[in-house]
Amino acid sequence: MLTNGQTTHLPYSRILVVDDVQTNLAITVEMLKPYCVTVDTLTDAMKAVSVIRAGEPKYDLVLMDYLMPGLDGVEAVQAIRNEIGTAYAKSLPIVALTGNRIVGNDAMFLRHGFQDAMSKPIDANRLDEILRKWVLHENPENTASPALATHAEPAVGFDIPGVDCDRGLLRFGGNDDAWRGVLASFVDHATSLLARIRTAPGEKELQEYATVIHGIKGAALGICANSIGIKAGALQTAAEDGRIAFVRDYHDRFVTEVGALVASVSAALAAARSPEPEMAEERKAKIDAFAGEFTKSLHSLASRRQQRIVLVDDNLTNLAIVRNMLNTLYRLHTVATGEMLFELLENIAPAIPDLILLDIETQGSGGFETLKALKANPKYRWIPVIFLTAQKDELCEMEGLALGAVDYVYKPLSAPLLQRRIENHLLIAKQNQTLHEQAEDLERLANSLHDMVVQKTEQVVGLQNAVLGTVAELIEFRDDVTGDHVVRTQKFLKLLIGRMEETGLYRQEVEEWNLELMIPSAQLHDVGKIAISDAILNKPARLTPAEFEIMKTHTTIGVEIIERIAKQTEDHELLRYAKRIAGTHHEKWDGSGYPYGLVGTTIPLEGRLMAIVDVYDALISKRPYKNAYSPRDAEQIILEGSCTHFDPELVRIFSDVSDQFASIATESGGAGSPGRPGFVAVLPAIGRVAS
Repeated sequence: MLTNGQTTHLPYSRILVVDDVQTNLAITVEMLKPYCVTVDTLTDAMKAVSVIRAGEPKYDLVLMDYLMPGLDGVEAVQAIRNEIGTAYAKSLPIVALTGNRIVGNDAMFLRHGFQDAMSKPIDANRLDEILRKWVLHENPENTASPALATHAEPAVGFDIPGVDCDRGLLRFGGNDDAWRGVLASFVDHATSLLARIRTAPGEKELQEYATVIHGIKGAALGICANSIGIKAGALQTAAEDGRIAFVRDYHDRFVTEVGALVASVSAALAAARSPEPEMAEERKAKIDAFAGEFTKSLHSLASRRQQRIVLVDDNLTNLAIVRNMLNTLYRLHTVATGEMLFELLENIAPAIPDLILLDIETQGSGGFETLKALKANPKYRWIPVIFLTAQKDELCEMEGLALGAVDYVYKPLSAPLLQRRIENHLLIAKQNQTLHEQAEDLERLANSLHDMVVQKTEQVVGLQNAVLGTVAELIEFRDDVTGDHVVRTQKFLKLLIGRMEETGLYRQEVEEWNLELMIPSAQLHDVGKIAISDAILNKPARLTPAEFEIMKTHTTIGVEIIERIAKQTEDHELLRYAKRIAGTHHEKWDGSGYPYGLVGTTIPLEGRLMAIVDVYDALISKRPYKNAYSPRDAEQIILEGSCTHFDPELVRIFSDVSDQFASIATESGGAGSPGRPGFVAVLPAIGRVAS
């Protein structure tokens, strides 16, 4: 429900904070106190919509969590803007609070009706900028901000394991009381959340479980307990994805770690409230001792009692004795034979015993045969097995150890000795399991990092291609050409290169190319036209010799532009491809081209390919100085240009895929009518056609 607005000295504005994590609300309220604003808080976006619909109280700013259970921030903002419909609702500044603010998200927030976005945990300077921009309506670049702390001495008694107290205190400008209040809010909030996940969830409970873990994540990050926050994020994602095995594997460990953190924070707060002055070292020792005992008790209650031990013995007296020794410490199962052991293992699946006590002289298959069967089964081979025997036989003991037993315990059994042996081997098994889990974690992390790199690379490549495409379209727009030219030329290049790979033509050069960079780089082939006047570019007639000389300079200008770009960034393979294509796509096989008059294979292969593609697309496209040619006519012109204008080997490749060229030309609507008379006459003027 809506809380009472805080009493402030200067109630000139009122702010509503909406977040489902209580710790985040406490942090935001404390950070707003220096501004003397009235602050209301809500944990439910639906209620926020209702309050704004009512129109009272009126708010100058709303800070709303972007991701919340139930109605999320985006849906709430859309309801406020579109459904309420009042001028107040449409103009009310609403800033998104998000823990996942990345490049591109700000535009998404604006599209959904937010005016701005702010990352969590909240940065004091960013908050100041938001308030000045949306409440005071000032330009933060031209207005001096109030003095914000750049350093804070850590509060006495707040050396908390797992919490970056210096950073947390700095967030509140060194205000010890504010920081202490946020820590107390974390203890209350985290404790209530832990009570809801005492046991691992079932498959039907995963979504509710994810919501609780999300709250723990926000609370932990809010007090700068980043390690717990990151682990909570991984567990939340696993629950949302339905990965029940991962959740169950890590649930107990996570709950233990969060419980230990709550204990450490509680101990720190208790020590800080103590009326007796204590030395910092004594307080730290007190906190460590409290947290240590808390952690031990959690392990004892949540971990040890859940460990399963199976006793295999056909002697009822021995079964009773061992049951009395272990029943209060472990979950004990008892069976009489090896056959019954395997039946039990199937019945309790997917649970697997943590240890097996196996009598050598048991009836049926016997202890050794039972052990062999266990070790032969991949599901059970890692279970530690301790042999119980009344015979002290060295050869027998050697045989059992060779088969995979971890220890021997002799009858009559001693309770302290048996308990200690079991405890030691469970510890060893746990350490082995931990090493195995860490190896799996590292493998998952490596896979996750690989996926992230791939995703980021795809994003960068996508952005890069979008920028290149936009630049290319702007250039072609000046030349009275649509963006279809850019798209078609890339498709033509892919066809030619694909056929070259099939036939092995120029194999060595093609295999060295990075086609994900080379093909998009072709979009900059005419970048030099930026410097050519519109009068020449769009002249509806043949160019004069002087004009054509100016037009020819677009190749060298393009090279110069790309070189300038390269100087302002790291060496990039894409720019190297672009430079070669821009500078040589008007060279001709017989040396009559420009700008360098290169001959034959001295022309870079990229330029020779682009020459065919560029001329073909120019022929099938309508330009100010000519109508569009049909694909058949354009094909004939390319074929007749073999050995003079074009590389004859590449012309042969073009001939193989000319039907696909024609299909692309027809689909894009760039082709003219077939059988246009006089198309051969275009060959002498091909430079103007393909400019």
